[in-house]
Amino acid sequence: SRYNDRDWDTYRNHTVGFIFQSYNLIPHQTILRNVELALTLTGVNRYERRMRAEDALESVGLLEQAHKKPAQLSGGQMQRVAIARALVNDPSVVLADEPTGALDSETGQQVMELLREVAKDRLVVMVTHNPELAEKYATRIVRVRDGRIIEDSNPYDPAAEKPEDEGTEAEKGAALKDMLRRKKPSMKPGTAFSLSVSNLLSKKARTLLVAFASSIGIIGIALILSLSYGANAYIRKMEEASLSQYPLEISNSSFSMESMMASFAGMMNETASSHQEGVGEAQILGGMFSGVGTNDLASLKRWLDSDYSGMREVTRGIEYRYGLSPQIYLKEADGYRQVNPDQTMAAMGVSTSDNLSGMMAAYNMNDVFKPMPENSALYMDSYTLRAGRWPEKDTDCVLVLTSEGDVMDFQLYTMGLKDVHALNEMIDGVMTGSGADTSLSASGRYAPEEFLGISFRVIPAAATYVFDEKLGVWVDRSGDREAMTALLDTAEEMTIVGVAQPSSGSSMGLLRIGINYPAALMKRLMTEAGDTELVRQQRADPSVDVLTGLPFGQKNENMLSLLKDAITVHPEHLGEAVSFNWEGLPSLETEETRMTWRKAVRIAREMQRTGESPTLREMINQMLPLLMDLITIDEQAMSRAVTLDMDENHLQEMFAARAAAAQATAQGNLLKFGYADEASPSGVTIYPASYEDKEKVLALLDAYNAAMKEAGYTDKVIQYTDYVGSLMSTVTVIIDVISYILIAFVAISLVVSSIMIGIITYISVLERRKEIGILRAMGASRRNITQVFNAETLIIGLLAGGLGVGITALLIIPINAMIASLTDQPVRAQLPAGAAGILVLLCVLLTLLGGLIPARGAARQDPVNALRSE
Repeated sequence: SRYNDRDWDTYRNHTVGFIFQSYNLIPHQTILRNVELALTLTGVNRYERRMRAEDALESVGLLEQAHKKPAQLSGGQMQRVAIARALVNDPSVVLADEPTGALDSETGQQVMELLREVAKDRLVVMVTHNPELAEKYATRIVRVRDGRIIEDSNPYDPAAEKPEDEGTEAEKGAALKDMLRRKKPSMKPGTAFSLSVSNLLSKKARTLLVAFASSIGIIGIALILSLSYGANAYIRKMEEASLSQYPLEISNSSFSMESMMASFAGMMNETASSHQEGVGEAQILGGMFSGVGTNDLASLKRWLDSDYSGMREVTRGIEYRYGLSPQIYLKEADGYRQVNPDQTMAAMGVSTSDNLSGMMAAYNMNDVFKPMPENSALYMDSYTLRAGRWPEKDTDCVLVLTSEGDVMDFQLYTMGLKDVHALNEMIDGVMTGSGADTSLSASGRYAPEEFLGISFRVIPAAATYVFDEKLGVWVDRSGDREAMTALLDTAEEMTIVGVAQPSSGSSMGLLRIGINYPAALMKRLMTEAGDTELVRQQRADPSVDVLTGLPFGQKNENMLSLLKDAITVHPEHLGEAVSFNWEGLPSLETEETRMTWRKAVRIAREMQRTGESPTLREMINQMLPLLMDLITIDEQAMSRAVTLDMDENHLQEMFAARAAAAQATAQGNLLKFGYADEASPSGVTIYPASYEDKEKVLALLDAYNAAMKEAGYTDKVIQYTDYVGSLMSTVTVIIDVISYILIAFVAISLVVSSIMIGIITYISVLERRKEIGILRAMGASRRNITQVFNAETLIIGLLAGGLGVGITALLIIPINAMIASLTDQPVRAQLPAGAAGILVLLCVLLTLLGGLIPARGAARQDPVNALRSE
C-alpha cells in the first residue's frame, strides 16, 4: 500500500519475471535484443548485458538463433525466448500465464520441463486450464472458479510457521528497505533510440514518405535561404571588388549622409497626431546641415602615419589628396594645347573636380590624367600590360583601358590622335543651335603600341604667373601664346610608357580609365611650386591677394560699374580681329541673348589663341576671365551695351572687382598656384586589406573620434560616410526582408508538418500498444515509454531535416544554371552549413513538439489493456 508507480516499476523489474501465453515478444527486435531488454532497464553495462542474455538463451537452447527476429521462430522457440527473457534478470518470482496454451503437446512438455528446472531456484506461479500439467509438474495447486478459491493442495497456515522461520520484524523491515533501495529501472537514450530505429526500419516505405512530407517546409525555407545567401554573397563580392574602386574616402569638408537620412526617416515616421493644431514644421535642413562641417585632416594624417594608430595592419595603403592637378600641355602643329585640366568641354558646362571618385572620376572628360597610388602593390596584380611597361620614374605614365580593352574617344583628343578642331566645331553647333553637324565619326581600332611614346609637357601651375612691375601684382600669362610657347619648349616631358587593362574577371580596378601618372610627379611639382617667389610671397602675407594687391574679402559696391567702365578697347583693334557686333548685346534676359554672349566668349578665346595683335592679346589676357565671371555674377546687369577700352588706370579696380566676385582666399590662391602643405591634405583615401578589415578600419576611426571627444578636441572629430557599405547594406536589408516574408509563408507548411507528425506518432502508439505493455511488464516507467516515442519522432525529424537539406542541395544545381542563363551574373545559390544545421534542428524541434502529446498519451496506457491489444 505504500508503493508508488516507481516502486511498482522497480518491483516488476527486479522481483518478477513474466511468461505470457502469446509470448509477447517485440517483433522488430532480434531474439538477443528481446532478452537484453530487461537488463537495459536495470542499467547493466553493455558487455555484461550481452553475456547474461546469451547465457539465458543458451539455457533454453536458442543461442544459435540469437540473431533472428521472432517471426522467424516456431511457437515453442518463441515461448522459450519468453522464458529466457523472464529469467535473465534473476527474478524471485516467475509468473507464467498459460505458457503452453498456444503450443502442441510435445512442445508444451518441453516448456514445462524447462519451467520445472526454473522452479528449483525460484517460485514459479503458473496459470493453466490443463489439470494434467498441474498434476504432473506443480508442487502446489490452487483451483479457482468464478474468482474464488475452491481448492488448495497445500494451504498456507501462518500459525504453523515457527518464529525463527519468519524472522524478526526488524529483519523483515530491512528486507523491504533493501528492495526499495534497489536501482530504479531507467531506460538509456540509446535503448529508446534502438527500439525506435528498429520499429521504423520495419516500416521503411512509410517512414520515408512521412520524412519526405515533413521535409517539404524545410526544403522551401532552405531554398529561400540559399537564394538569399547567394544574393548576399554576390553583394559581398561586389563590395570586396569595390574596395579598390570605392575605398573609404574622407575629405576636408564633411557631410553626414546619416544625418540627412535620419531627418528624412524622422519626417516619414512622424504621425499626424504629433501636430494637434495647425501645420507643423518638418526639420529637414536642420538635420541635413547638422552634419556639415570641416575635418581636421592634418591631425588625422599625423595619427594615421603614427605607429600607434593600428591602420598599417588592416590596410593595403593610405593615399592623400591635395586638390591639385598638374598643368599638362600637348604640342601640336599650331602650338601647345592645354590638356589637363582640359577646358574643351567647359563651354558646355562640364567642369573638373578633384573630389570626383569611382565611376564619375573614371569618365570625367576634363580630367583625363589621374594620379596613381604610391603603393604599386595596390594595382599591379589587377592589371595586364597590353604593351610597354610600368612607370620607373615620375614622368612615366600609363594609359589605362576599359575592362573591355577600349579607350575613351575624348582621351583620343587629349593624346592628339583625333582632330580637336572637329570637336570644337561640334561644340559650337551644340551651343549655338546653328544646325551644324554635331556627329563625330569613330576612328577605328588602335594597336596598343600606337599609344607608346606619346609625350606631353608638364609645368608647375605657378610657372604661368609673372610679376608685373607696372601694376605691382602677379599676372597670369597662360593666355599669352608666345610666353607659354617659350615656357613649354623648355618644360620637361611626360611620356606614355605602358598600356594596361583590368585583368580578366575583374571590373573597373583601382586605376582610373585614362592616363595615370605616378603620385611622385604631383609631389615634386608641389615642391617646385613652393620654391617659387609667387608662393613664398602669398604664404608670407596670407591677408593680401598677390594677384590684386588688395586685402582678401574687400567689398566694392560699384563693382559692376567699374567693370563696365574698365573693359574698353580701341574699336579698330576689335574690327581687325573679328567682324562681330559687340553692340548687339542689349540684354541677357533671354536664352537667345545668353547664347550670343557665350559665343562672344568663344570668339574671345579664339582671338586669344590666334593672337593677331599684341595689344589685343594683352587685352584678352585680362578680359577673358572677367567675361566668364560676368556671366556667373549677374546676368541682369548686362542690360546695356558693353564697350571695350584698354585703360590701364582702371586695371587695379578691375582686379579688385574680380577678387571680390571670386571671394578669393590665400589658400585658394596657393592651390591655384599648384601648392599645398603636404602635412594638411584635402582628402584621405584608405584602402582596407580585405572586406573584413574594412570593419576594423571603421572601428579604428570610431575609436579615434571617441578619443578626441574624451580629450575635449571636438573640432578634430572626423565625419565620414561609408557610401558603398551603406548602399550595399540597404540592398542586403531589402533581400533579407523579402526572404523573411517568403519564409513566413513557407513556415505554414512546417505547422502542417508538425500536425502530421502528431497524427503519425498517434498511429504508431496504436500500433505499438502491445510493445508498451511488454515494456511496462519488464519494469519500464511511464517516462521510459515517453522516451521511446520521443526517440521515434526525433529520428523522423533528423531524417526529414536531412532529406530537406539533401534535396535542397540537389535542387540548387539546376537553379544556379537557370540563374546563370537568365541573368548572366555570378549569383550562386548556396546553403551554408550553419543554416543547414539550424534547419535540421528546427525540423527535429517541430517533430518533437508534434509528437509530444501522442507520446505522453502512450505513457498513460494501462499496461494490462495494452498487452491485450492486437
